Formats: sequence, C-alpha cells, structure tokens
Amino acid sequence: MSNEERITRIQISKTHQELNQALHGFREHAIATHPGLALNYAFNLALDRNQYFHALCDIKRAARGVWGGGYKDVIGVLERAADKQFLLSDKESPRKVAS
Repeated sequence: MSNEERITRIQISKTHQELNQALHGFREHAIATHPGLALNYAFNLALDRNQYFHALCDIKRAARGVWGGGYKDVIGVLERAADKQFLLSDKESPRKVAS
C-alpha cells in the first residue's frame, strides 16, 4: 500500500481498530525504505504499542541532521495517524459538564 492510500485510510477511519488496520504493514514499508529504522528501538517499540505520537517524536528526533528531507514520508503518515488517534480518543472520553 502506498503512503497516499494509507493516509486516505487513516483519514476515513472511525475507530482505533480501523486506524490500526490502516497502519498494518507500515513499519515494514518504512524499514524497507529506510533500513536504519530497523535499529531504532524507541520507534519500533512505539509502533508495537500503537503509540503513533511517540513514534512520530522518535522519527523526528532521528531525522535531525539527516540531509535531503530524510524520513519525510514516514513523518507525514505518522502525523496524520497521531492526529487521528488523538481525535478518536477525545470522542471516546466522557466529558465532564460544569455545574
């Protein structure tokens, strides 16, 4: 699946399960494109736990000092995934009404 297709699936996902399905195979694709990510323990652990914001932070940290827009494709997908994950979490959390 291309990153554009993956982003579209992320955007239309309505549940955490659909979001996770949209990102199925993403790590393998990212590592195939950027082999150095296989050794990034924090990035891989965050993806194992479906913690997309943490994975985004780890990849941005890894991208510092990389020339030529390194990891730009991975960052784009994770930015959308993290935003969607936060949005879905907000919808699921009960709101307290001020009395």
